[in-house]
Parts: sequence; C-alpha cells; structure tokens
Amino acid sequence: MQNGRWLIGAVIAGLAVLAAFTLFDTPAPEQKTTIQVYAAVSAAPVVQDIAGLYTPDQPVRVVVVPASSSVLARQIIDGAPAGLFVSANRQWMDQVTQSGRAVPGSRAALIGNRLVLAAPADMADRPKDIDDVL
Repeated sequence: MQNGRWLIGAVIAGLAVLAAFTLFDTPAPEQKTTIQVYAAVSAAPVVQDIAGLYTPDQPVRVVVVPASSSVLARQIIDGAPAGLFVSANRQWMDQVTQSGRAVPGSRAALIGNRLVLAAPADMADRPKDIDDVL
C-alpha cells in the first residue's frame, strides 16, 4: 500500500509540474492544453484516477495513453507527444533517455515492486523462495 501512495503522490507532482507550465500563460477557456501521459498498463489505473481530478474548468486536459513500456518507449523515441512517461521497465526508460527525448534531469524512480509468495500456514511443502516454485 505504501508504494501505491508513493505512486499517487509522484504522479500528482509530475502532473502538477506540467500543469504549472500552462498556468503562466493561461489559455482562454476554449484553448485547453492537452498533456498526454504515457503510462505502463500496471500504473494506468492510478494515473487515470489522478487524471480524473482535472476538472473541465481547468486549462489542462490530461489524456492517459496506456500500453506496455516497450510500446510506449518506441512511440516516444519515434516522436510521439508524451508529456510524461510512467514506465514499468528501467531499460525502456534508459532507451528514451538515451534517445534525447527526455528532459535532462527529469527522470525519477517513483515506485518499486517485489514478488511475494503466499501459501497456507499448514502446507507441509510450503515453498521457501521462488526457486522452490520454478
């Protein structure tokens, strides 16, 4: 649960930074700035929830583009207009950074994960680690 809160906070902060750039030159109500957030499928539900916080009266419209990190990275490298990239894979983020399509110094590790095994307490041959399962 702690990692989920960190993700929510970090994505809100990222969207707030992007929104701040539009507030200095606030467009007319009919001229909304659209920010496309490319999000790994695993993070997309949380990012969608955060994007839903932007109301119609705000000058920013957030569009979430969910897909695998590899598909999103390739699109960004090829010139897709991503305002924020939430990747689930460090190597694909490396590729985007190396392509010059990321703002220097803007990369941050927001969340992490780990594999957890669960088994009934009374299971006689309960696995001790992942090697016991594979």
